[in-house]
Amino acid sequence: MFFKVKSWQDNMEQESETIKFVKERFGSIPVPEIIHSRTESASQRMFLVLKPVPGETLEEAWTSLSPDQRRNAALQTAHHRETLAKVTSHRLQSALGYAITDRFLIAPSSSTEPSWKPVTLGPLSVEKAKAHLFPLQIGWALT
Repeated sequence: MFFKVKSWQDNMEQESETIKFVKERFGSIPVPEIIHSRTESASQRMFLVLKPVPGETLEEAWTSLSPDQRRNAALQTAHHRETLAKVTSHRLQSALGYAITDRFLIAPSSSTEPSWKPVTLGPLSVEKAKAHLFPLQIGWALT
C-alpha cells in the first residue's frame, strides 16, 4: 500500500480524481487502485491510500531487463504518454477542469503563504495562457 498526504485547497483536482479519469477513459493504462481518499479543508490536506499496480516498478526492474525488454518498456511508456497527450482542451487546466499546480508554469510568488501551500493557476483560456507563458519563455531563453 501507498499512503500519501499532500497539501490541498479548493479549486484543486485531487489525485484520486485524476486516477479515476485515466482508469475510466484509458483502461489500457495501468493505474493504482484507490483504497481511500479524502480531503480536509481545515488542515488543507488530501489523504490517499493506494494499492500499487502489480509487479515491479520500471526503476526496480530496469537493470535486469535485456535491451529488447528495455526498448519494449520504453515503447509502452511512450504509447501511454502519446495516448494521454491526445486529450486536449480549449483551456489550460487539469484533466477535470480545475486550476493547475505545476510550479514550472507558475512564476514564484513573493507571497507570505507557507511554501507547502499549493499555488494554482487558471483554468485559463488559450489567449490568457499564451499571455501568461510568454514571459516565462523569455525568462528561460535569457538564462
